[in-house]
Amino acid sequence: PTATGFLMNLNSFVFAAAANCSVCNGNAAPDLSITAPVNNANFTQGTAVNFTGTANDTKDGNLSSVISWSSNVNGNLGTGASISTSNLSVGTHTITAIVTDGCNAKD
Repeated sequence: PTATGFLMNLNSFVFAAAANCSVCNGNAAPDLSITAPVNNANFTQGTAVNFTGTANDTKDGNLSSVISWSSNVNGNLGTGASISTSNLSVGTHTITAIVTDGCNAKD
């Protein structure tokens, strides 16, 4: 099998329009960090790859359980602070993690 490289897209900030309510005025996007795997890590096809991250928001607190993970090659990978998959296709993947707070701000 060919080794598969995973590239992390850590700086993808997407801000949605905040809900029209006073609690959302001045709302900031959550802080999101991918903690594993490291950027540019390589894996053999069929190997289980664990993705972990943390997400915190000043208004909503810990949002790690609702991190949405995706690959530009395989699409949706799952939701949560930690997911694992061994079904990634051969190739270079850009992995994106997104979290949305209660005011629809995303990081």
